[in-house]
Amino acid sequence: MKELEKHGFEAHGVDEEGFADWIDRDTGMAVPFPHYDINVNVHDWYRKHRWVLSEKRIGELKEYADKANRVVFLAGTADGEDKVWHFFNKVITLSVDEATMRQRLEQRPDNHFGKTAEEMADILKWLKDHNDNYQNFGAFVVDATRPLNQVVDDVINLAE
Repeated sequence: MKELEKHGFEAHGVDEEGFADWIDRDTGMAVPFPHYDINVNVHDWYRKHRWVLSEKRIGELKEYADKANRVVFLAGTADGEDKVWHFFNKVITLSVDEATMRQRLEQRPDNHFGKTAEEMADILKWLKDHNDNYQNFGAFVVDATRPLNQVVDDVINLAE
C-alpha cells in the first residue's frame, strides 16, 4: 500500500482499515478482536474465528471510488472474496511460491498469524489453489517474488 501511495494512488488495507470482521466459527456472529487482553492466546483466537470480508464496507468503498472517478486500491485477503468480487473493476493478485510465503510469514515482526504449524498449513492449503481460483475469476496474476519496484510497476500498469 505504501508503495502505491508513493505513486499518488489511494490504497486501503483489508487488515489495517477494517474491511473485514472476525466471525465466531460457532455462532457466526462478528466479534471484536481482544487487542487489550494481555492474556489472549492469539493462536487459539485464530482457531475459533474467521476473518471475513465486509460486503457493506467494501461496497461503500466502491461507491466512493465511483463518485470520485478514481482508481482506489484495496489490498489484502480474507474469507468471502467471492461475495465481494463484483464490487471491483479489476482484481489483481500477487502470487508467490511456498518457500517465499514461508519466509515472509516467518520474518514479519508485527503479525502473529502464520506462526504455528496449524496456521501455516491453512495458509499453504489456500496458496495451493490461489492462482487457479483467481484466474478462474478473471484476475490478473502478478509474480510477487520479484523486487518490490517491479511488482508495483506491474500492478499500476494493470490498474490503469
